[in-house]
Amino acid sequence: MIRLPHPDSDWADCPRCRHHLLRWRAYRPSQERPWIDWDESRWLVPVPLVGLGLTLLLVTQVPLLLTVLGGSRGRLLVLTVGGLGFLWAAGVAAARHRWRLNRRRVLMENLRPDDWVCPSCLHSVSA
Repeated sequence: MIRLPHPDSDWADCPRCRHHLLRWRAYRPSQERPWIDWDESRWLVPVPLVGLGLTLLLVTQVPLLLTVLGGSRGRLLVLTVGGLGFLWAAGVAAARHRWRLNRRRVLMENLRPDDWVCPSCLHSVSA
């Protein structure tokens, strides 16, 4: 992708995330890929509180359920924590990927080739 300089210096960076803006015609052919966004500055704590709460609930309840059904509690706890971390990251990445695909579909209908778009947050600015 080629980063084109914006003639108006006020719009050189995205007003939302401060990422460099690109022309829509340069960004449109690129493929959307699932990716995990881990930015500690977006949260008061490094992880979302809802995700932390759900993870703690599952970590405390699933091993108890599995030990009732049979098995070693320590080993199951380690496997559960690792598995839940992976599932949480994969779920967030899938939801974000789906949102970005829907947002790109809306942008394809509304943007002209000379409009500006942020590849990070998909914020658009008219030319």
